[in-house]
Amino acid sequence: MTTHRNHKRRLALLAIAVAACALATASAAQGAYLTLGTGNTSNAPPTLSGNTAGPELLVKNSNGTSASAFGLYGLLTATSPTAAAAAVRGHNSATNGIGWGVYGSQAGSGTGVYGYTPYGRGVYGLSSSGTGVRGSSTSGVGVLGQHLGPDRDRSRRLRQHEFDRR
Repeated sequence: MTTHRNHKRRLALLAIAVAACALATASAAQGAYLTLGTGNTSNAPPTLSGNTAGPELLVKNSNGTSASAFGLYGLLTATSPTAAAAAVRGHNSATNGIGWGVYGSQAGSGTGVYGYTPYGRGVYGLSSSGTGVRGSSTSGVGVLGQHLGPDRDRSRRLRQHEFDRR
């Protein structure tokens, strides 16, 4: 009888060991897709999907002491792309007028959305039937544009000329 019990115990232990190995292999294979704290290489886009009321992915960085502290950073490494490309893109699939493709906010008196380029457009807006760029303020300037180049007077004259023609 004890031999029969020992045999059953050995089979149970073997089953547990096999299950543990299977789980360890499965978790290692899953972890191979993305390893936190190290560089990862992928030739296929990872997809995260769900149906939460909040963010599907929340990236937090509590280091506010460095100018290079980001919550999320997209880097497009092509130096001469052959098509319009974006390092970070937002898309809202709503067909009504509610929501944003990209939303930026700042809790103090900083900037919610900032754009910079050494030669092109820092911020650009385009619409086929609405407003390309819009700004509003309850106590200040809604939209402010400045030309800080060497020919400021010519730029002012052209803006005034366009305004006078209306």
